[in-house]
Amino acid sequence: MPPWHHSRMDPEKRISLRLPADLHERLVDRARTDRRSLNSEIIHLLEAALGPAAETPDRPDGVPAPHPAPQERTSSPVAHRGVHGGNR
Repeated sequence: MPPWHHSRMDPEKRISLRLPADLHERLVDRARTDRRSLNSEIIHLLEAALGPAAETPDRPDGVPAPHPAPQERTSSPVAHRGVHGGNR
């Protein structure tokens, strides 16, 4: 299989994202302040906004288990759970 080929089971997905220039600049500044890559900063902010991911163990046949119903968001932000990929 060629190195550029990705299966549906890849743990990460690539997306193309368009941002207003001023928002991009704010994200770059915040990533620099937090000593993260831009990608890691965006992941961190999305996780903080969405809350922790629910555990969804795969079924024995390899098909991912269905996601549980969304839960109420709490007023407290999610604590930093580590850097997710990217170079510093």
